[in-house]
This record gives sequence, C-alpha cells and structure tokens, in this order.
Amino acid sequence: MSGEQVLVCPDCQVDDWTAALDPCPSCGSTALVKRLGDVVCRGRGVVTPGSTDRTAAAPQPPVREALARDVADALDRVLGCG
Repeated sequence: MSGEQVLVCPDCQVDDWTAALDPCPSCGSTALVKRLGDVVCRGRGVVTPGSTDRTAAAPQPPVREALARDVADALDRVLGCG
C-alpha cells in the first residue's frame, strides 16, 4: 500500500484482505508500524529506514499541499520565522 499506514475496519477484514498489504522484507509479516518515517516489523523488530530524499517521495494531492502550506504559514506567524 505504498508504505502508508492504514486502518481496516473489522467488517472489511474478509476474504484475502491482507494480500494488498506491504510485507516485512525479512519475515513476510504484514504487522508493520510506521514510526518517524521508518517502517518497523512488529513481529521481528526489523527496521526499514524511511526515505530522507524529499524528491523521491510520492507527489502529494493538492489538498495536502495546500494544508502543508497553511501549516507552514501559521508556524511562521506564531514563531516569527517569516
């Protein structure tokens, strides 16, 4: 699922619903947690570092870009960094 954390309601957990989930590269478990950009396997503790290259990140939808700009502008106003 492109490295993003998702929640799946119990009613949707039918048939082979885990087939679309990203597995741990070490053990194949789909019990993964994303912490500070790194993906951690809850089964074995294997850490897959997140990308630090901003250009490699997937393009964000326009709504997220607008929200990011709004948050940055608000922080500049509050912290006086602008």
